[in-house]
Amino acid sequence: MRTSSIRVALASAFLLATAGCASGGSSSPPSSTSSSAAPAASACTPGMDQTCNDNPEISSLHGACRPDGTCECKGDFEKNEATGRCQ
Repeated sequence: MRTSSIRVALASAFLLATAGCASGGSSSPPSSTSSSAAPAASACTPGMDQTCNDNPEISSLHGACRPDGTCECKGDFEKNEATGRCQ
């Protein structure tokens, strides 16, 4: 009985996920026509300031990761608008 419940749940999830495609809609987000790309929802990992470095091979800290997942660049480093990280 449990296996059939899982199958029903998976089938329902699949149908909900593909419902937009069946009606001619698109399941992908609309493309942006803006010239400046917005950074990803979370540019860094809070508590791990090294994740604010645009180049992960650099060991110095170019910024600090805020609790909301955005980077605050330090010194002469500036934010890369495409990634939200410091360069």
